[in-house]
Amino acid sequence: MLFWLVPAGVATVLAMAYATWTGRKARLDGEHEQRTSPRDDATARARIGAALAKPVSTRARYVSRQPVELGTGVVVRKTARTKPVDAPPR
Repeated sequence: MLFWLVPAGVATVLAMAYATWTGRKARLDGEHEQRTSPRDDATARARIGAALAKPVSTRARYVSRQPVELGTGVVVRKTARTKPVDAPPR
C-alpha cells in the first residue's frame, strides 16, 4: 500500500489547520481591517471602473507565427543520395 504517504499527508493537514487558525485569529483581532482601509477600496473600485469603461478594440491583431522546431533528442545526419544499385539478375 501507500503507507509512505501518511507522514506527508499528516504534515499537510497540520499546516492547513495552522494557517486556518492563524487567519481566523487575525480576523477576530481586527488585523484584517487595518491592512485594507476603505480609502484603498474606493480607489480600487474607481480604477477598475475606469478600466472597464475603456473601449475595447475589435480590430484583429495578427502575430507572425514562428516555425516550430521539434526537438526529438536524436541527431540525424543528412546523407548524400546515391544512385540505387540494380539488383543482380537471378
